[in-house]
Amino acid sequence: MVTYIVLVTLTEYGRQNFKTSWTTTRDEFKKQVTKLGGTMTGYVTAGPYDVVEIIDVPNDDGALAFLLGSLSVKEIRTVTLKAFHEDQVRKTVQQMS
Repeated sequence: MVTYIVLVTLTEYGRQNFKTSWTTTRDEFKKQVTKLGGTMTGYVTAGPYDVVEIIDVPNDDGALAFLLGSLSVKEIRTVTLKAFHEDQVRKTVQQMS
């Protein structure tokens, strides 16, 4: 599995329609991730980002499909980070020695 962290900022439209559109939009994305064989866990946050989503999918192609789909959603703007698990980093560092 590959992991992506998606930092979400609501647009003005997204803020105005949060109660109805956020859950509907998020449910659709979650269905897409599940269809790709992955999982999506989200948190509403206080700070510079409104929501943080953690997406685990089998490969980068699945993540790309999810990310491209988010481009057409007018309720949100995203910043996406590819995450590397600490075990993977540890193994890679050991191989470097």
